[in-house]
Amino acid sequence: MGYLFFPLIIGAMWFFMIRPQQQRLRNQRALVLSLEAGQEVITVGGLIGVITVVHDREVTLDLGNGIEVRVVRSAVSARLPSENVGPVEEN
Repeated sequence: MGYLFFPLIIGAMWFFMIRPQQQRLRNQRALVLSLEAGQEVITVGGLIGVITVVHDREVTLDLGNGIEVRVVRSAVSARLPSENVGPVEEN
């Protein structure tokens, strides 16, 4: 009985801790590789902008009002839906 308990604990730890992290890394890698000009994205620092130029290691984001910043591709955390492109109106 004791010989089965330890491998079951190791298997459960892998299934609930390591495997989800590997899936998140795989999804992030796929996102970074699929970046294209014209997509609206958000960075890990909270900047929201539209990609204007894509290079091997970095992208240029247009933040609006003529402000452009260069960020490394891995700093992009999510792609925003295309219907959100445009100015945000506050009430």
